Formats: sequence, C-alpha cells, structure tokens
Amino acid sequence: MVYSNDKIAAINQEFIARAITASGKTQQELADHLGVSKQAITKWKSTGKISTNNILRSAEFLGSALPCWLTEHMGHGGEPAEVATPITAWESPADLDPQQYTTITRFDASASAGNGKVIYSAPEKEKPQSFRIDWLHENGWKEKDLFCLTAEGDSMWPSIADGANLLINKKDTDVVDGKVYLLRIGGNVQVKRLYWAVDGGLRVVSDNKNYPEKEVSKDQLEFVKILGRVVWQAGIL
Repeated sequence: MVYSNDKIAAINQEFIARAITASGKTQQELADHLGVSKQAITKWKSTGKISTNNILRSAEFLGSALPCWLTEHMGHGGEPAEVATPITAWESPADLDPQQYTTITRFDASASAGNGKVIYSAPEKEKPQSFRIDWLHENGWKEKDLFCLTAEGDSMWPSIADGANLLINKKDTDVVDGKVYLLRIGGNVQVKRLYWAVDGGLRVVSDNKNYPEKEVSKDQLEFVKILGRVVWQAGIL
C-alpha cells in the first residue's frame, strides 16, 4: 500500500500518543531516552513528523508495535527499508533552498576528546554546516542555539572519533546522567560524558577506557562551565 505524507503523519500522531499512554511512561521519560526535548515530543504528537529512527527507538522503549506504514515497508531481515534522499551539493549558503535548509556556524577550533585543550580564540570558519530545518525543529532545537566544533583526540572513541564534526546545543546545559557535553574545566575545553556523583559533584567519563574517569567534587563545581550538549556528530568511518 502506498501512503501519502499526510497519511503517514496522521498515523504517526496516533502511534506516539497511543504508545506513550499505553506504556505508562511520561513524555519527559521518552524525551530523556531519545536525547530530545519534551517540546519535540509534543510537536510529534501535533504534527506526526517523526524520523524513522526515532519511531523505532520510541517503539522499543515504550514496548509498542510499529506504525502500520512502517511495518509494511520493512526490508529484508526485518529492517526498515531506507528511502533514498538526494544529496544536495552546495558551494555557498545561497545555493541552498532557505525554506528547507539553514546553516550553523562552524568555529575554527577543536574540542578536546582527550585530556583537555586550551582555546584562546575561536574565529568562524568560512563555510558553515548545513542542516535541514525540519530535522532541527523535529528534535526541538533552534538554529540560534547551535554551533559546530571539531573533536580532537580519541578519548571518546568509539562514540566520537578524532576529527568528527560536532553539533553543540548551547542552551542545553543542565547535566543529565550519561549525556555528552562540551565543558570547560579551568582553562581546558573537553568533550566528555557526565554523571552526577553521590556527593553532588560530577563524574567526568571518557568512553575510551584507556582514559581514567575523573571526578569534580561539589566544592570545585565553580571551576566547571557547561558550554552545551553534543547532540549530533558526523565523521569518516
């Protein structure tokens, strides 16, 4: 069966609302699991515009069956068939459709995914990073709150590779256990996974187990500044 975009959106609206209610979980719990804002979930319920990946992850977390349009388009091995999306080549922002794409500032600086790096200045790169507007809004992000940096080092491998392009949400500075943040400790800027410690301090964790975990005690938190949460990355495999 062929589903129109409007029909898919209507099915998605019903799916997300029903799945949350039936699970007994809250929108906030789902948002935390997916790494999006509660407002993004609310928007999904009103528009039905949800990425396939977020539908799959939501269904798994909520213990729900997949929407009918998706189950009917499953590929071999039970995986959803991917819909090809054309690659848009561009040389300057003027080449992009402003109704579909926006550009995010890329700073000419690296965030250390190692033991820390001192950044004294960060001029803008000549070419920004482009993103689809609907994808940003689907995840509850505002263009003015985002910027890009390059990861440097291997302390966050395999989650983040050396040289990966990182998208940072500078408004998302409240630490949620297990999320990855751009932070400054003293004069060093780092990308690390953070957890609250029992004493109210912070555990600063590298995904690469060759790097020891560090802890910032509660009385040392004044020397820590959360610059934003890492919400997306891209790099060479």
